[in-house]
Amino acid sequence: EPECKEPPKAESWPFSLWKSKQNTNSCGRCNCTLTSKYARFGKHYVTVNCTNIGLTTMPTELPKSTKIVDVSNNHIRSLANIVGIGEWNQITNLYIQNNSLETLEGFEELSSAAMIDFSGNLITEIPKFIINKMNSTGGKPMKLDKIRMGNNPYSCDCISLGSVDWVKNNYVKIADLNEVRCGDLREGLSKNESLIIAIDDKFKNRPLIQLQKSQLCPTSQ
Repeated sequence: EPECKEPPKAESWPFSLWKSKQNTNSCGRCNCTLTSKYARFGKHYVTVNCTNIGLTTMPTELPKSTKIVDVSNNHIRSLANIVGIGEWNQITNLYIQNNSLETLEGFEELSSAAMIDFSGNLITEIPKFIINKMNSTGGKPMKLDKIRMGNNPYSCDCISLGSVDWVKNNYVKIADLNEVRCGDLREGLSKNESLIIAIDDKFKNRPLIQLQKSQLCPTSQ
């Protein structure tokens, strides 16, 4: 594909990608850059960086060939607004740490994701659809190679035993395993941002990987 020569900031951009960038509203607020790591194979991709700009919702418009999206350090509470938007199916890396997510509904759109970072949010349990997709052997499971999920206030009780088992079975994919703890709310996250409050029980700040079934579900005497 022909590459742009002018203006200087467009140099080396494939024409269609530059045109897509210019026509994408989110690139007016976020930093959209071209990565040419695989240019010798005719492969380029776009990174959309929206960190620290006060977002309360996910950007819905992405330029053509976007592979990496970073929306860290904002105030996003939900991924619901990306549901049904086909552009998200091409994302390989999503960084959404240090927001105010209470649910991960919407992650099912990320069928091509290889790396997801949702650490430092308000997630209390690992959604079943992530567990099912990562464990699935048929259909289109998420192709996650790495996941960061620490500094969330995870529930630790008999009901959450499935999440604890999942962590133990998938620990090699969890990059911040030691930070995946019960009721662990990151420092600086105001409790008035959410109805969720850090769990205050005997398991608080205990790593999920260390918990046993006998602790979570003690048999009645």
